[in-house]
Amino acid sequence: MASMKKIVGEAVGKWLFRKLTIEAIDEVAPRFRRLSVIGDDLAGARFSAGDKVQVVLDAGFRTYTPFAFDARRGSMAFLVYSHGETPGSIWARDARVGDSLRVFGPRTGSRIMQTFLT
Repeated sequence: MASMKKIVGEAVGKWLFRKLTIEAIDEVAPRFRRLSVIGDDLAGARFSAGDKVQVVLDAGFRTYTPFAFDARRGSMAFLVYSHGETPGSIWARDARVGDSLRVFGPRTGSRIMQTFLT
């Protein structure tokens, strides 16, 4: 049976989440990957140091802090760590260039939406 998070996520996802594509993956160190993503949904978005993005996974959401952001191109990059067999680790390890993903954000540390999504 699908989780409530997944059902709600799919129902409102078209309006809340940005659709992005993995543009590049760099193996930074063992189990660390830099994912560069791009998408028209990011073009013109605002970003400040410390903002967060939440990546939508089948098993819920994982939060990352982008360290590169280009509103003109509609791109950003974040570092992912694969540690074991958790949903985020499996996604980070299996991600491939060209894969699509949905994210919420970038956004500041507002707890309201974070509480709803986690």
